[in-house]
Amino acid sequence: MDHKKYKELLELRILDELSEPEKIDLENHFMECTECLEEYNQLNKMNSLIKREKTSFPNTQELQNVRNRLFNEIEKLREPQSFFSGLKLFYTGNFDQKYTLAFGSIILILIGLTIGYLLFNRETAPKNYFTENEIDLDKIENGEVKITDVSLPKSFSNADEYVFRLGENNPKIYKGNLNDETIQKLLAITFSETENPGFKIKTANTLIDFMPKNFKPDKKIKEVFINTVKFDNNPGVRKIALQALINFQFDDEIRDALLYTLQNDDNASNRMDAINVLLTMNVNKDLIDNKVKSELEQKILNEENSIVKLRTTKFLLGEK
Repeated sequence: MDHKKYKELLELRILDELSEPEKIDLENHFMECTECLEEYNQLNKMNSLIKREKTSFPNTQELQNVRNRLFNEIEKLREPQSFFSGLKLFYTGNFDQKYTLAFGSIILILIGLTIGYLLFNRETAPKNYFTENEIDLDKIENGEVKITDVSLPKSFSNADEYVFRLGENNPKIYKGNLNDETIQKLLAITFSETENPGFKIKTANTLIDFMPKNFKPDKKIKEVFINTVKFDNNPGVRKIALQALINFQFDDEIRDALLYTLQNDDNASNRMDAINVLLTMNVNKDLIDNKVKSELEQKILNEENSIVKLRTTKFLLGEK
């Protein structure tokens, strides 16, 4: 008989269902196979333990008590309960009384932490760059948010509405008139970023028509116009930016921009506009350093436009 067959006889031996020859044969096998002997001993011990344990069945009264408790619990579940009542019922029914207080304290702590988190998260949530017609101009100036479209009014007045479309994904709309400093800054940013000369000219004309003499819009607009006067490749755009600067309150920055145009602009019309403004503003020639004077004197020698040459000479001589 092979080893597997002896394994199958072990449980039958425990149950005393083997014949005498089979018992003798199995006993002889135990003398040769330690594995089967150990397994038989384990089964025998387990069988002895099972026999010693007496199964007890509940009496009729105990069964009735269990049924009553079950029906009571079912009735409680059918009744509508608040969240806290249900929570109380859960932990009183599932935990010993000595653990009920500790469990209740833990629940209260968790509820407090949850409420605190929700309140704190609401107060410290990062501000969107567009909230109730308010925008984060820093993000726009840094290029994080793009101005994707601009709608200028057909007529120019402080009551006309300008519409800016901000952002590419989930774009937002910002509306306002020229009295709104944010609109002024958005116009300046758009003016400096666009490559469209027609848009630049129209934007500059918008501001020129709106602001009276000595009007002080946002300084960002003045900076954009000064940079345009100096560095824009389109002479028409430089001219309109120069005309826009004339409407600002005259200061050293505007004076220097006009002098830069007079010295460096290759368009005679723009140079004429610059020298006319300098003469109109009656700029004190003593406020101009010697280096600029020297460069202007050299410019006169090479100036092809006779009117520009004459008026630049008057300016250096302090005449009107």
